[in-house]
Amino acid sequence: MAKIRLHLKLPSLELDYDGPEEFFERKLELIVEHISKLPISFRQGLDQYPSPNPPDIDHSPDVTDPSRDIQLSVNTVAIKLGATKGSDLTFAACVHLHFVLKKEYFSRKEILENMKNATSYFKQSDSKNLSHSLKKLTQAGKLNERNKNEYALHSSQIPIMEQILVNN
Repeated sequence: MAKIRLHLKLPSLELDYDGPEEFFERKLELIVEHISKLPISFRQGLDQYPSPNPPDIDHSPDVTDPSRDIQLSVNTVAIKLGATKGSDLTFAACVHLHFVLKKEYFSRKEILENMKNATSYFKQSDSKNLSHSLKKLTQAGKLNERNKNEYALHSSQIPIMEQILVNN
């Protein structure tokens, strides 16, 4: 099997990869893509990690350890994710449902109720724009629509979001 070596250096993040080409083709590109989509406030916070040692992301298949107890409010999750608009709050609510409430998938109604619990962020317009936010998040590869009005975090988001929740 072919090996690949990659060194990626951004102003506030440095990433080294040396391993199988197959992993690079399937996973590493997604991680880099998702890092580039992180809110600016989070990306600016990455410079707190001394280069060249960015935070490690556990790529094991079962990243969500059921014994790990993450106790955060939706407001806190939104803060950790750098939420600034309605779709960010929608995603924060989904992340909260997955990691804190331990739900593998969630209905549109559950997402909206969870958004309303983020009293520092929720605006009535977020409710009216929920369809647009869910569509945008699905198209961006952050959520999967399992069935009509039933969503789950995209598998590529789980290790990234867990790392953010646990280490920030």
